[in-house]
Amino acid sequence: MACHMSVVTLLPLYWRRHGIEDGEIGWMAAGFSIAAILARSRLGGWLEQWGRRPFLYLGALLLTVMPLTYPYWGLEFLPWFCLRLMQGAGYAFYIVAVL
Repeated sequence: MACHMSVVTLLPLYWRRHGIEDGEIGWMAAGFSIAAILARSRLGGWLEQWGRRPFLYLGALLLTVMPLTYPYWGLEFLPWFCLRLMQGAGYAFYIVAVL
């Protein structure tokens, strides 16, 4: 998790260096939190219906695989925003399933 947090701290600097606008950087950075909040609103019912294990595995998978794909996403806004949404959902799935 520490490696993930250091990368997240450096992502806006990477995006800025490659000419992505400040507003887009803000949305990409906020996408993680937006998805986590939205996923948590439905997660309680899903956990009762399907149990914790699928969400634990899915969350761990999303949090592990998505950062490994960073070099392949290019520098377009929409792919990065979708990536951050998937990571945020993975974080919500994992943390809520653990707790």
